[in-house]
Amino acid sequence: MSNCGCFPVNHTNPGPKPPSGYPIITPHGDQCVVGGGQPSDWCYPCTNYYYPNGSDSRGVTDLQYKVPGDDSTFLLDRFEEFLKRQVASERPFLAHICFHAIHEPHPAMPEYYHLYAKDPDYLGALTMWDAALGRLMQLLKDEGVADDTIIFYTADNGPHQGKERTDIHYSTASLRGCKASMWEGGVRVPGILHYPRKIKGTVNVTTPAITSDILPTIMNILGVKSDNPSWAIDGVDLVPIVEASLKSHAYVERSKPLGFSSTGGEA
Repeated sequence: MSNCGCFPVNHTNPGPKPPSGYPIITPHGDQCVVGGGQPSDWCYPCTNYYYPNGSDSRGVTDLQYKVPGDDSTFLLDRFEEFLKRQVASERPFLAHICFHAIHEPHPAMPEYYHLYAKDPDYLGALTMWDAALGRLMQLLKDEGVADDTIIFYTADNGPHQGKERTDIHYSTASLRGCKASMWEGGVRVPGILHYPRKIKGTVNVTTPAITSDILPTIMNILGVKSDNPSWAIDGVDLVPIVEASLKSHAYVERSKPLGFSSTGGEA
């Protein structure tokens, strides 16, 4: 969430602290939404955005401005510019979009906050993010590439059960553990493969998958061969698993075991 106050303001008489549930907000902002669904003088520590710059010793340069509001909007504005360039040039594209939502902190903008009576910041922010995903799908349709675009969706880990938001009780339900644990509640997360040109229909695939499967799946769809055929590929092609699940709606065994580290979660 980049709604961080933009630039520090030295208030002599800031307004009351909003119910953000986040302990490190400070009264140095201007028209910030940090919780409670209303603009206030309180802000988060700001997030900097960078762009590639070969002349910079670090290879990147700070944009020198902050982005108020929902940072999903910022990300999709950049994606829209990129998508239009790629389509106009008739070039294939790869976009890796890492949404911050629905990570802590998660204030909802007023129009989403007031949709809910219970946990309005959490549920409002979740709805705000859902609207952002809808915009992404619509952009692909508008540019005429929706059917030919392969979309992988997943999350990085299970929910965080910290002390910041004791009002939130959404969890992994029957799964044991949470973020930072090696139990299923920590490493088992949703995963979606969407490719209308190849996958017809909708099915709940119960075969475990992992982010290592993305590479061989894309390689097989595009007919790409490895420059080093003797090298091992950790993942498996997911399209045959999905297609088999569509036909039988039964569990399909994967040909290789899962392998993952304790630093992240997998689908």
